[in-house]
Amino acid sequence: MLAQGRVRERFPDLPVLHIADCTAAAARGAGPVGLLGTEPTMRDGSWLKERLALHGVEVVVPPAEEDRQRCYKIICDELSFDIFTEESRRFMSEMARKLHGEWGGTGGVILGCTEIELLLRPGDVPDVPLFRSADLHIDAAARVQAGQVSLESFLPPAMLS
Repeated sequence: MLAQGRVRERFPDLPVLHIADCTAAAARGAGPVGLLGTEPTMRDGSWLKERLALHGVEVVVPPAEEDRQRCYKIICDELSFDIFTEESRRFMSEMARKLHGEWGGTGGVILGCTEIELLLRPGDVPDVPLFRSADLHIDAAARVQAGQVSLESFLPPAMLS
């Protein structure tokens, strides 16, 4: 997000396909969605939660601080260094299942850190729809480039005026 903000400041007229807009487009109509990511990303007021809110997407995160911190530790201390353990896969799978079920009855879970997509695959939690933000961003970029959809179709309604 930091780069996107700087690009927007320097080149305000440059069309940018924001990863959160692509994720919101996929999650639209799913009801509340879970979010797994870094601790700052899961925090209220984060760039991702704010951008999703512009689309009317309600976000639920793991309620326990220790679970959010463990997600962060896995991302920073393992995934960022290409370390993928079954223990971490089981933990992230459990977080996704709980977000989908007992913690919020969400319509799916956003993998809000692209490294999580390298660890947690749809087959790990077949009962939970996963919104894989990097995959969604890549797919949207390809469809925009191919002329199948407009970049503007991904923008939050408030930004269309």
